[in-house]
Amino acid sequence: MKVEPLLEFHFNYSKNRKNAGEVFHALGYFIDAYVEFGQIMADAIGDDLDFEIQLTSVTEGSIKVRFLKFFDAITSPDIFICDLKGEIGTLDQLQAVTAKQNKRLSETLKSNNKYSERIEPTINDLNVALTLEKWTLANKQLQQDESITIGDVDALPGNVISIDTSFRFTGSPKEMFKNFVGKHDGEEYVDVIRSYHRGDQYMWRFQNRKTRLEYNAPIKHKKWLQEFHEGIHQVNPVDCLLIHSSYEVWRINGKDTVTNAKVLEVIDVIKGSDYQHEIIERD
Repeated sequence: MKVEPLLEFHFNYSKNRKNAGEVFHALGYFIDAYVEFGQIMADAIGDDLDFEIQLTSVTEGSIKVRFLKFFDAITSPDIFICDLKGEIGTLDQLQAVTAKQNKRLSETLKSNNKYSERIEPTINDLNVALTLEKWTLANKQLQQDESITIGDVDALPGNVISIDTSFRFTGSPKEMFKNFVGKHDGEEYVDVIRSYHRGDQYMWRFQNRKTRLEYNAPIKHKKWLQEFHEGIHQVNPVDCLLIHSSYEVWRINGKDTVTNAKVLEVIDVIKGSDYQHEIIERD
C-alpha cells in the first residue's frame, strides 16, 4: 500500500509574542479553513469524496504541525490557496476566482483516468465566501514578521505554498448573497420545453414538475446525449425526464430565477406524462 507523505503546516512566529496560545489559535484558523477548502473541492467533484487530515505531531520552536492525509490529491486546495492574493471584495471578484478553479478542476478530471468520466465540477460560491472569511481572520491573527507555509514533509521548495498573509476577503456573504434563495444539486423530474440535436453546447429548456421553475441548461451527460442523437432515446411531448441537475436559485425582481444550471446526468425517460409541452428543435 502506498504511503502518502505527511502534510505539514510550518508557522514561523514572532519571538516577540508573549502569549503562545495566540500562535495556536491563529494556526487553528488556517487548518480549519484548509480542510474546508479541500471539502469544497471534493464536493465539487462528487458526493462520494471526502477530505480529512489527522494530526500526528507538533514540533515547537517555529511550529511544525504534521498531518496524515486522508484525501485524494485531486481535491487538494493548494493551487486554490496559491491564487489568494490581494483582496476579494465583490461577488464578481469571488466568481472570477471560483470560475478559474472550476476550469482547472475540469481540465484535471479529464486528464485523470480515475476521474475522466466524472461530471463537470461546480464549486459552491457561498461556501467559498464563508471559508474566505475564516482564512482572512487567520491572516489577521499574524504579526508583520510572521509567515506560514503548507506542503508535504521534505517537499522541494517549489512544491511548498507560502501563504499571502496580506490577503483579505472584504466582502460580506450576507450582502453578496442576500438575493440567494438556495442551491439545488440532486434529482428532479422535469418536462422538456425545448431540446437540441446538435451538441451539448446548446441549451435545452426544462421545467421542474414540482416547483414549476423553468431554466435553460446544457446536458453534460455525454453518453446519454450521444445516444439521444443516435435515436436510441426518444423524448416525446408527453414524456418527462428524471435528471440529476445542479443550479442556483436567486430572487430577482421578486421572482425566483435559476442560474448556472447544468444537467449532470439523465437518469430515465418517464413515458406518458399528464403534462404536454411542445419539444422545439432549433438549429
